[in-house]
Formats: sequence, structure tokens, C-alpha cells
Amino acid sequence: MPVKKGVTTRAQVAALLGAPERIIEVNGHEIFQYYRYDVKMGLLLAFSRTNIKSDDLFVIFNSKGVVDDVIFGKPKRPINFQIWPFGD
Repeated sequence: MPVKKGVTTRAQVAALLGAPERIIEVNGHEIFQYYRYDVKMGLLLAFSRTNIKSDDLFVIFNSKGVVDDVIFGKPKRPINFQIWPFGD
């Protein structure tokens, strides 16, 4: 079941996507924030390089607990594994 504006409830979103990482209240709207991190790390002797990418999803509910809006963070390109810790 997809999340539909004006139809899907808070309980249905939680059942579908699980517990949100954060719950925010803004101007009478409750916002569920979901995020996923992709981390790649290279290590060369005592030097390391870490690349982090995140994907964010925000589900905004009205005062009745029904979805008002769904916002995806801007998709980012996949990160590559880099063993060399200096430069690009």
C-alpha cells in the first residue's frame, strides 16, 4: 500500500515504514522523518577516508493524523569506495 495524501493515516505509515527516526512538530503539523545512511571507508596505514551519503523522507500529517504531504530529500549519486585518503 503506497502512502497517499489525504488518505493514509499516521498508524498506517508507521505500520508500512516502521517507527520514524525523528518526530517533529511544526505549526500544528506532525512530521515523521525517515533516513538512511550509506557509509564507505578506506584505510591506508594511519590515514583514513570516509564518505557518507544520506536519503531522507519526510511524511507530514495534518491535525487529524492524515498525510498532508510526502517529501523526499534530493537523491544523491552513489558514493564510491576510495582507499586513497587524499584528494578526490
